[in-house]
Amino acid sequence: MKLAFITERAFVQGWDLLVALEAEGFPVKAAFWSRVGEGEEWRLFIASPIVDEQGPLKAYQMIQSVFPNIKSSNGLTVFKLAWDDISVIGLKSELFKQVKTEAPWAIKKTSKKLSSEIKDLSFLAEKLIYKLGS
Repeated sequence: MKLAFITERAFVQGWDLLVALEAEGFPVKAAFWSRVGEGEEWRLFIASPIVDEQGPLKAYQMIQSVFPNIKSSNGLTVFKLAWDDISVIGLKSELFKQVKTEAPWAIKKTSKKLSSEIKDLSFLAEKLIYKLGS
C-alpha cells in the first residue's frame, strides 16, 4: 500500500515493528519515515548493519520473521504495514549518512520509554525519525 501521508495507524505500527525487532535482537541503528524520491509516497526506512554484513534479503527475512510477534502498543490495531511500505538500508548508504549528518541531536529511543517520549519524535526535512544511533 503506497502511503501518501503517514497516518497515526502507520506511525504506531512502525513503532510496534521496531519494538518487536528490538525484542528479537535485530540491530536497528536508525528508523524513520521519509518520502521516496520526489514523489508523494512515504516509506519506513530501517537502517541496520545486517544490510551491509549479510545483504538486504537477509535483513528482510529477519524482519519478516518477527511479524507474528508484533504486539500492538495501542491494543486496537492489527499490523497492516505492507512490504512496500518498508525499506532496509545499510549504515554505508547515503540516506543513512544524510540523516545522521542532518540530525546529530536525535536521541535514541527505546521501547520502554515510548509512552512518555513519543511526543519527542523529531521531524526533519520531510523525515519523521523514530530512532537514530551511531
